[in-house]
Amino acid sequence: MNQDELIGYCRLVVNENIGYLSQIVVNEKYRGQGIGKQLILMNEKKALELGVSQIRLAAKVEVVEFYYKLGYSKLGDVFPSKKQDYPINCLLKRYRESRKRFQK
Repeated sequence: MNQDELIGYCRLVVNENIGYLSQIVVNEKYRGQGIGKQLILMNEKKALELGVSQIRLAAKVEVVEFYYKLGYSKLGDVFPSKKQDYPINCLLKRYRESRKRFQK
């Protein structure tokens, strides 16, 4: 592994109490090693610390099972991607309480 090589990436944006994950990518050479799951879990933890009550993301239809295993559920119908030529699902994960509410 080259230390300048990008292995994976995930973007988190928080707007009020909703977290949005996007640009979730793992380099093809490193897929199947749990890196994507680690990226999602790290960003979920940060989102909870920032007080979100839910996280939303858009995913290619072919990878939604990955997100279902992490507790996400389908939100709405499949729609075409605006930038690419493939179908997308919106997914949602809700939290009962955010960790920020318990911090003093």
